[in-house]
Amino acid sequence: MLVSTRLIRGSLAFHAGNSEDALGAYQEALSLAVKSGLPDGELRALSNIGNVMRQMGDLEGAAEYYQRAHDVGVRLDSPIGRAGTAINLGLVLSELDDLDGALQWYRVAERDFTSLGNPLGLSMAAHNIGVVLSERDPTDPEAIRAFMQALEVRESINDARGLVATLGALASVEVETGDIAAAREHVDRALAVSEAIGGTEETPHVYWTLAEVEESEGDLQGAIDALRIHARLADEQRTEAMQARVAEMESRFGAEASRRELEVQQIALDRQRVERNLFATLAAMFVVVAVAAGAAWRIKVRAADRLERMASTDLLTGIPNRRALREHLHREVARSRRSGRPLSLGLVDVDGFKQFNDRHGHACGDEVLREVARCLHSSVRAQDIMGRWGGEEFLLILPDTGPEGGLVVAETVRSIIETTPFLYEGFRHNLTISVGLAHLGEGDDSDDLLRAADDAMYRAKERGRNRVEAAE
Repeated sequence: MLVSTRLIRGSLAFHAGNSEDALGAYQEALSLAVKSGLPDGELRALSNIGNVMRQMGDLEGAAEYYQRAHDVGVRLDSPIGRAGTAINLGLVLSELDDLDGALQWYRVAERDFTSLGNPLGLSMAAHNIGVVLSERDPTDPEAIRAFMQALEVRESINDARGLVATLGALASVEVETGDIAAAREHVDRALAVSEAIGGTEETPHVYWTLAEVEESEGDLQGAIDALRIHARLADEQRTEAMQARVAEMESRFGAEASRRELEVQQIALDRQRVERNLFATLAAMFVVVAVAAGAAWRIKVRAADRLERMASTDLLTGIPNRRALREHLHREVARSRRSGRPLSLGLVDVDGFKQFNDRHGHACGDEVLREVARCLHSSVRAQDIMGRWGGEEFLLILPDTGPEGGLVVAETVRSIIETTPFLYEGFRHNLTISVGLAHLGEGDDSDDLLRAADDAMYRAKERGRNRVEAAE
């Protein structure tokens, strides 16, 4: 019962946007579950801690807790526990660019969901397998087979949101393989389903693919129109994410009140255990367990919904996340190869970020990341793509930009962040970034470009920080 109370408290804090309180409540639940010998509670607490760490951008920490949760699922011989944590591990490892590891865990989830006869879980696993295979090699026929498997299952269960995601991803791969007729069929179906349900988070990506189809068919005006819709929808999503974040912050007082109310209720329940007879005590326990079970079911439903929609927005900053950036980068590299136009990439790292966390707390560190995101968003050009790469790193994708133009953009961003006042709790702090800049060369792929930018960024750190270094 104490474990369930901590889990409910953690859920309230998590969905109110208070990550630190959520983490504390889930860690208390974990400690109580271990001491009480409750492996099911341990599994739920470990999984939830992984969710919070992933939201906070600590992907390595999230992977560690998901792995521990999976180990408990194996010990319990719980296929649903194993499958859910395997999906989470796959997502985190994919965001960490460990595609082989992600693929391994998605296949584990596929096996367990198949044995459970769980079509929704199976479709998620198959879709994610297709995503990883297409990221490794867009022409891999296994990627299309995985997407087709996910498509068949999602059609059978009438999973409209999942259909939009899978049809869009399938069309994107077909564009890369040159099967424009199939891509046209699937992208049109994706947009029809999306319109019928009022749109999904994947809709902007579908319009991006539509633009590629239109371009391949020679309809440049159609491609431009699709790109305009993509840009508008993506901007609306970013705005909604930022507004949601503001609402979450404003609701923290409400979450605090809920936390205190739970504590009061727990004290009253303890008194009832002494003062009331056995029947009354059992009735109170039944109510708490029922509430906990209902809350756990709602949490699982929301988590499954988030996973299947493959969110592309970083929850902390409201800008594109690592997964979205990888998709954009892959497309821009392919476009640069086809058109012969230049492409540059900037890797941005916040200088001395650990000191903000150590000296002023993680809330200050979070605000630093939001401030950098705001500065980047306001200073890059309309054609540029920016997002959070992970931790304190951000990525700038600069289409139609050669080495000299890339230096101008990177130096502009660096200067704006250096000169923009950063105030926290009434004090001004110096905020600077180091930027590594790379240019797509002949024969380079996305990974080559990322490695070159990463090496250049570390040289900027070694040479004093608060500077831009171009790849050698």
